Amino acid sequence: MLAAPIVQARNGYTVAGIAGLSLLGLLAGGLAIRAFAPLEDWVYTHWLFNYEFGLVKRGLAGQLLSALGVSTDYQTVGVISIAISTVLSALLLGLFSVDFIRRPSMAAWLFAAFWLAHPGTLQHAYFDVGRFDTIGVLLMLLAALFIRTSTKYQALFAVLLIGIFQVLFHEANFLMFMPLMLAMWLFKQRSSLMRSDVIAACVVLGVVIGFVCFMDTKTLSGRVGLDAYYAHLLSISDHAHPYSVYVLFKAVDSNLQSGLGRLISLYNAANVVYMGMALFLSFVLIARMLRVILFGGSSFLSILLVLSALSPLALSFIGFDYYRWWSVALMNLGVVVVFLAHEQGQVSELMAVVMQNRYWVVACLLLDLIVGPLGVMDSFQSFIPLWNFILSACGLAPYVP
Repeated sequence: MLAAPIVQARNGYTVAGIAGLSLLGLLAGGLAIRAFAPLEDWVYTHWLFNYEFGLVKRGLAGQLLSALGVSTDYQTVGVISIAISTVLSALLLGLFSVDFIRRPSMAAWLFAAFWLAHPGTLQHAYFDVGRFDTIGVLLMLLAALFIRTSTKYQALFAVLLIGIFQVLFHEANFLMFMPLMLAMWLFKQRSSLMRSDVIAACVVLGVVIGFVCFMDTKTLSGRVGLDAYYAHLLSISDHAHPYSVYVLFKAVDSNLQSGLGRLISLYNAANVVYMGMALFLSFVLIARMLRVILFGGSSFLSILLVLSALSPLALSFIGFDYYRWWSVALMNLGVVVVFLAHEQGQVSELMAVVMQNRYWVVACLLLDLIVGPLGVMDSFQSFIPLWNFILSACGLAPYVP
């Protein structure tokens, strides 16, 4: 259909363009249904945190709901979480489809479909629904908008404010998005970058790091007991999760030893192999996209931008949600590919790579629809039933997460 001659529609757009966008919309909707998982109690409990006992880390979302008079019962938070994931999905659809919208082509459609269907992007937003990462991605996209449309220091001030809000929602958002936002700002100034700009960026980074350290001390220890606070949350909802409450009574350094131990375990190694098998084709395609962008525009700042997109992986040393970090990193990479291609005027070269590898892209699409979202603590959790069916058909023991 998309390869057919383009016929102009009455509104000036094309029949092929309308059909292609409709297919992308259907793909996004189908992926949302395929990947959706109900709001977990662990995640929901974070929406119950607020500032009733004083400033506390991860309390901004709950405080906003409280200030607006919105109920924090499980059903209401579930609806809000789905709405946030839907807004993010719509923005990702627009971001990855921007070149198809401007000039419909098979390459642009395949590019959009590849990134939309990837297990680490739209599917993750619906599988890990309610997580503050979703809000973090929305804030990162807002920062990118300021960077592309505002003056140099207006954009940097926006990055500073957004960075502080990122930390108020969740301190891990600093590592997930702050390096990327600053790298985008530096890259935008590449043609007139001065030493003072680098110093200004370092000052902003230092301020936000200081704020992260400050917020990490904002626990409830000494203000209210763990059991008393958990009982208080249970009076609001019986979905309150006890271990989720525990995060408000400890600092991040307590996660280092346990996080590293699980990272290097044989159990996690099996998950990494599992992920590698499922995503091998897509990793190769992403590498080819990055190669043409990096070596076509070739600058230290473009390499820095790509590396900054991978900053969520650093959280693997302090948190068990390894495949959540991978998902956010892959979502960041998708944003970077679009950002770099447009900033460096390499859209046509990028689309040429897609067309050269079109059969691989189609294979990735089919595989992504089968395996589903990347997962959180275990890779491809939603695919485990089908994987076990295949193992049992081969006479092998089932995979137990």
